[in-house]
Amino acid sequence: MRGRTGAGSQSLQAQQPSVALSDILSMSSLAPVFEPANAAELQPLEEFLPPDLPKDETATRDETLRRVIQSGPFRSTVLQLDRALATGLLGRLMPGFGLPEEAGLSVESFLRAIHDKARRDHEESRRE
Repeated sequence: MRGRTGAGSQSLQAQQPSVALSDILSMSSLAPVFEPANAAELQPLEEFLPPDLPKDETATRDETLRRVIQSGPFRSTVLQLDRALATGLLGRLMPGFGLPEEAGLSVESFLRAIHDKARRDHEESRRE
């Protein structure tokens, strides 16, 4: 009986992704990004904020980004991307983002491809 339970558990574990974007993009995991030492790293993210985002003239860039990350639409979109990557059917879309098709096969593949692309882009910009 014990062996059957173990096999079933392994089967369930194989179906569930080991990494979820919703875990990585949570405020608790992103907290170090918002430390003052990383302020320069946050500035480029402003251009990716939704253009129809309500402007709060008293809010700092950090506060605005925190509000976006904690918002329902952002959380929902991250969950949808998690689900889409879990299907493995996004491969054909990835080259449009400058990523290999394999990046669309899982969250792990997606994150690895983004990391590799960022490293290559950084190395190229240093050469120029």
